[in-house]
Amino acid sequence: MSFIQWLLLAGFIALLLYKVHPAIRKAWQNLHTPKEVHHRMLVAVRRRQAGFTHLLELAPDKQTAALQQLAKSWHAVNEAWARIALFSGGFSTTDKGLSHQADEDWSFIGFYDVADYEDFIKCQTLLEQADYLALRTHYDIRLILGKRLSSAPVSLQNLV
Repeated sequence: MSFIQWLLLAGFIALLLYKVHPAIRKAWQNLHTPKEVHHRMLVAVRRRQAGFTHLLELAPDKQTAALQQLAKSWHAVNEAWARIALFSGGFSTTDKGLSHQADEDWSFIGFYDVADYEDFIKCQTLLEQADYLALRTHYDIRLILGKRLSSAPVSLQNLV
């Protein structure tokens, strides 16, 4: 390669590094070591009869809009929780063909791994924001914190 080709190659590499360097620095700053996980947060969701009745009273086009808004809110709260806690599994009773006609039936149970009590409080505070009022009105959403077990479950004699 000639001297001019080497200069062009060096200039191209310098320009590339100049353009890419801020993105690399930003990614490096956002990179953090994950916290050690000792707790599990249980998320239980069931339909509120009052919210369901209110939904049925709406016109069909408003029902569709309300359901879309509820779905967007649910996805938004899950994305926000994912920034705090790691989703580790769950199940939905409606996916298995089981009915959820009564208010006592829990439609979704999810498990999130949280590092500590402060992360649990962050998730709870996030759910209580005004943005999710419609979601909390239509659904009963419970967050329960417990110790993460990696071996056999605790004996029931401790609960008596």
